[in-house]
Amino acid sequence: MNDHRTRDTTLLVESRRDDDETVRLLPSLLAIVASALSAGPPTITIVSAPEPLTTTTSGSLTWTTASAPETTTCVIDRAAAVACASPLTLPSLSAGPHRLTITTSSTTGVSERTATWLVVDPASPPIVVIDGRPPPTTVLPTGTLRWHLFNATASAIVECAVDAATPTPCTDTFTTTALALGPHQVTVRASTATGGASVAVTEQWTIVTGTGDALAEITAVPATASVPGTATFSWQATVGVPTTCSLDGGPASACVSPLVVSAPAGAHSFTLVAGASGTTHVGYLWRADALAAEPPIVLAATGALTRPATLNVATTVIAPDDRSRLHLTTVASGVETATADTPITGSAHVFSRPLVPGQTISWFVEAANDVGTSRSAPVTVAIPRPPTATLLPRLRGVARTGKRVACIPATFADATAVTTTLLVNGRPTTRSLVPRSWRGRRLSCRSTATGISGSGTSTSAAVRVR
Repeated sequence: MNDHRTRDTTLLVESRRDDDETVRLLPSLLAIVASALSAGPPTITIVSAPEPLTTTTSGSLTWTTASAPETTTCVIDRAAAVACASPLTLPSLSAGPHRLTITTSSTTGVSERTATWLVVDPASPPIVVIDGRPPPTTVLPTGTLRWHLFNATASAIVECAVDAATPTPCTDTFTTTALALGPHQVTVRASTATGGASVAVTEQWTIVTGTGDALAEITAVPATASVPGTATFSWQATVGVPTTCSLDGGPASACVSPLVVSAPAGAHSFTLVAGASGTTHVGYLWRADALAAEPPIVLAATGALTRPATLNVATTVIAPDDRSRLHLTTVASGVETATADTPITGSAHVFSRPLVPGQTISWFVEAANDVGTSRSAPVTVAIPRPPTATLLPRLRGVARTGKRVACIPATFADATAVTTTLLVNGRPTTRSLVPRSWRGRRLSCRSTATGISGSGTSTSAAVRVR
């Protein structure tokens, strides 16, 4: 009995010691848990990635994480997720938009980061990249656009059009003449050569009546969707009025125009404050995203005429996003007719359109989204008429029993194939030696032609067999 009481007392003392140790360590344990919870999931920082616009089909991507994740997976475009590690060597990629999503997970949660870029075919037209444009609303009567070309050649041609005016050659900084109050737009179109394939970007803004009490007016901003990298802001301020700027909600600091700020991929905000008491407060939102900043690109368009008088066009196109649409336009006698817009769901598309025989038309394929358009080089083609005989078929040989005869085919205009048949009293035959039974019957030749726009026939005069 005494042994049992001694053991029980010993266990009780040890238990109390364990409880005391737990109580002593509890603050440290809670601090560790709180630290882990406050740390959150392992955040991802992309260190290097393919350029937003590139002609290179391969490359690599590197990233770091704030803490060691338990798992890291990568998804390229629509492929299945696979385990990955930095640096990641990318597979050979086709021309078009691409997206890599990195996902890390640990006991504290899941973190995700995405890199996007556009692989451009070197054979595609030059791409217009907008570097600066008027703000969406302004009191200034003129507007200035700045841009540069990607994938341009020495023969590249750039034209600008204000509203519905005729396009004229322009340089990488274009300022309009004084414009009336209301909405306006400038379209910048770059092409490989005169009449060649082209890509166009359109920027829109509205001129409004000023209140007269503004101390500053923003004159140039990046495009609403722009290529990641840097962004430039310009403004006009009343002489002697101080201005401060802040980016993405950060602290404001004194600034002067023009101001170049860092704009990595993602959404951004810019705020300009003029006057010591913040009398004028101007904000602007934009997104740095190469795929959202560019129009679709028509890489190739090949047409062929098939019967009956149908134009079939095979097109290869790059669509940076799901907003892009595609259509075929034909122009006959100065009148344009376009097919209904087709969503661009892949790189290859085919159009078929019936045509009017005898017309001469031009056609082109145009792709568009809310950023701009891309157009293939116009192609002119004459639609043939139905075949017509320019020379009748003829019977060769003597129409006499025991003799051989044959047919000389007719000559047709606008024919792709001609077949000729010997007729006996109007019925076709494959015989060439004239038998006695044909005496008194009439021999003739009939040619049948087929063409893009239909078919035609021609028959020779009949000759009586002797």
